[in-house]
Amino acid sequence: MRKGFTIIELLLVCAIIGILSAVAAPNYMAARNRARVSEATAQLAADLQRARSSAQRSSTAASLTWIDKSNYRTLINGVTVTRKLPENVEITAPAGTTVSYSAPFGEVSSAAPVTFSVGLYGRSDVKRREVKIVGTTGKVYTREVE
Repeated sequence: MRKGFTIIELLLVCAIIGILSAVAAPNYMAARNRARVSEATAQLAADLQRARSSAQRSSTAASLTWIDKSNYRTLINGVTVTRKLPENVEITAPAGTTVSYSAPFGEVSSAAPVTFSVGLYGRSDVKRREVKIVGTTGKVYTREVE
């Protein structure tokens, strides 16, 4: 009597693995895309909150300037840093848009709410998220867009 698996058993296992991976792959890709948008939203909101907090604490102005759809520059405590969003994520803000927080209260120069939309390039299957700066206080809120 021989020990081991027959070719039928091995093919059956391969077929089961193939079916499971075909079912799981689309769900994995969708979850990864949602995670990218959430990560970009959190990154942008954290940078805006950090700029506001810095303007309040250090009594120096702080700002964020958009270079293009996936890159922006922060100026906080006199240090300029260029930030990049995760792969294939874009912010709907025209190049050159600047959000400035003035010292000592961390107020935004614009009294009207400033809203940025974060999503994937050319993909409508992943919900976009909004980052909103409210009023002159400069508070930052995020939400998922329907």
